[in-house]
Amino acid sequence: MLPSQVTIKTGKYLIQLDNGLVLGDLQIALDDEAAKRVAQTGLARGSSRVRKPVEFTTPGRHTLSVIGQPKWIATITVIPAVPGK
Repeated sequence: MLPSQVTIKTGKYLIQLDNGLVLGDLQIALDDEAAKRVAQTGLARGSSRVRKPVEFTTPGRHTLSVIGQPKWIATITVIPAVPGK
């Protein structure tokens, strides 16, 4: 996944994944640092893009992964947002 690491502030985001490969159905998972599933969505065969709204409320590390593809991961580090900025 590109980028493989990103740092963001707490808040609402739209995660977008583009599939440049022709594969079967893909399941995408977002887990927090305690390995709790925060969100999951699928990308059906023939689809090239999926968008998922997610709200990151707590600072920490999250892992975005494609289930069954252990090398397809990205780390999202969430830091506190500064009020008023």
